[in-house]
Amino acid sequence: MRRESCAKRERCEARTRRERKRAAKVNRASGLPVSGATATIGLLVGDNMPFVRKLSHFVALSAEEIAILNELQSDRLVVRRHREIITEGRTYDCLYILVQGYAIRCQILRNGNRQVLNVVLPGDIIGFPVTFFERAQYTVTALTEAELSPIPHASLITLTKHHPRLAAKVFWSFAIEAAMYVDHLTNVGRRSAVERVAHFLLEMLMRLQVIGLADENSFQLPLTQEQISDAVGLSAPHLNRTLRELRADNLLDLQDRRLIIKDIEAVRSLAGFQGYHFKRLHLPEPARATNGEARPDLAALFATAEVDQH
Repeated sequence: MRRESCAKRERCEARTRRERKRAAKVNRASGLPVSGATATIGLLVGDNMPFVRKLSHFVALSAEEIAILNELQSDRLVVRRHREIITEGRTYDCLYILVQGYAIRCQILRNGNRQVLNVVLPGDIIGFPVTFFERAQYTVTALTEAELSPIPHASLITLTKHHPRLAAKVFWSFAIEAAMYVDHLTNVGRRSAVERVAHFLLEMLMRLQVIGLADENSFQLPLTQEQISDAVGLSAPHLNRTLRELRADNLLDLQDRRLIIKDIEAVRSLAGFQGYHFKRLHLPEPARATNGEARPDLAALFATAEVDQH
């Protein structure tokens, strides 16, 4: 067991060194100054670990934790465009982390209509919570060619046992996704068409900013109008009229599939966008045992976690 643990640690350290060298080369080539915590994350993560980059936006990660997460994602597979990653009604024993590409979570109704539950971006976890059930309750389809890291449920259990504080940080990312579903339910249930679309596009902007795929007010739109209409619960013609209305009000523009939000605050106000789940999370220090060693306590971590409201 000790020999196996040492071998795993050596693999983590070797992967971290490779990521450091590759990211340092990218930083030198770009000529952009990088400093402080951002430099540390950039060097350790590189460009092919969007989940770690996303998680580090919300919680502080140590170099050791980043190495562990890199090792957790060491296996890769590629799914072709329009192929199903998860199929409703089937059984699974793992989650997936989307490394590159885009996907959608959706349910197909008996009449053939589709409800898009969420858009899956690089760094998102696919399969929570449905892969823990006897059968998956929705389908996840790749919109583009998608690179994935499969994470067996057994690996999550091992992470919880040996690195409970890191496991708490990972599970907190599940809570962020759940918070988005609350917004989506309110969108299709109570918001007007223009409010729905404004909220959806602003949320996309903020999610893509977290993983470095959007600038201050614009991003490359990875979706067709049909897919957006299924996400916000509007017909395609209704969505088209709504987008024209937002453009006429000089709130957004679309140029070569690049969406530009011209007035962030006006769109935020129009959509009633709060975005509390995009705030940084402050986890408490672990409880101390009587011998002075840290005592892992997942319940305490979640019970006393605070979100930065500033």
